[in-house]
Amino acid sequence: MPTVVHLRQGAERVLPVTVQRFESGEVQVESLRVTRFFGTRMVLASGPVSSSGRSPGTPSNYVCQIAFYGVKDLNAGPSVNDNAGVRCSCQGYRFYFDFANRKAGASHGARFTPYVRKTTTIPPKNPDQIPGACKHLLTFIQALNNSDFFVEKKRRQ
Repeated sequence: MPTVVHLRQGAERVLPVTVQRFESGEVQVESLRVTRFFGTRMVLASGPVSSSGRSPGTPSNYVCQIAFYGVKDLNAGPSVNDNAGVRCSCQGYRFYFDFANRKAGASHGARFTPYVRKTTTIPPKNPDQIPGACKHLLTFIQALNNSDFFVEKKRRQ
């Protein structure tokens, strides 16, 4: 099962333009909500993320979720090396990464409605099925890192 580090690397391989958009700062995290599930040793971070570089007529807010599984100390927080499952409500995540993440065990939440291709002239998205994250999830992970969410960040202080 991939970690958030693996998902970032997957995004760099599959869709380098999304990493450039994430690094340009066109995506902003509106708020963070963290829920700890002590019985299952899971930490779920979720919240809305807005995108300023969107096309007209598309939603400006997307819901991002990241679940960390097998967290050793729930009170201290998860590690960047803990197994993670992610989900974003944007179309980029759905078409580039949902199937690959689900196959690799890095998906969180309910399945999207199956997509049926209407044309065969366009090559498939992410043909090598590399797990990854969209620009919204990358921004969300960065916001978690900046808020001292990860246990590694707390140890350095």
